[in-house]
Amino acid sequence: MLHAIYLELQEALKARGVPFDVLYGPFPAPVPGSSAIVFDVDATTKGQFRPAPSGAPRNPSVILQRALPGVVRVYAQSTKDGAADWDHRRVAERVVDQIVASLRRICVARREQIDFQSAGLMSAQELDEAGIQTWPGVVHETKFQVWRGVTDSVSYTAEAADTKTLAAGGVTTSLDTSDSPGTGAGLPSADVEIIK
Repeated sequence: MLHAIYLELQEALKARGVPFDVLYGPFPAPVPGSSAIVFDVDATTKGQFRPAPSGAPRNPSVILQRALPGVVRVYAQSTKDGAADWDHRRVAERVVDQIVASLRRICVARREQIDFQSAGLMSAQELDEAGIQTWPGVVHETKFQVWRGVTDSVSYTAEAADTKTLAAGGVTTSLDTSDSPGTGAGLPSADVEIIK
């Protein structure tokens, strides 16, 4: 699911005119002089569980919600001659605002909840631990988690049922096993159409 969100984020930032490459990590620091955004699963944070919200789908039954932790790192380097630290920070902050706004819009459209956990510049110690202490600009890190439903399906390879059509005034249902928004990464999700 995070990879699907990454692909949408890549397109959203391009549409907003953000001039940075958007990469899916883990990925080493970009070459100095080429700022970039790296989207990755946050392997340093363990996901949480919580009860499914009331009114959760029952076909298949959503029994819990599980958090998928993610992280976005912005490697920002100002192109201004003789750029100072605050020049790099200004570039990073503008890009981070676009990322946060885009991630929120994407998750709302996908009907998925996103919680932003923390955001800020990486310290010299954090950069050293990540092996990127020589980056000539700043690195801004935003941590978040996206909640997905844990379904109680019959099997791992649950097949989509055929569409059933009833007479006028009935209901048409079909199951979607794709990685489309709101389906929970390939697990069945019912679509219902009222026939008039």
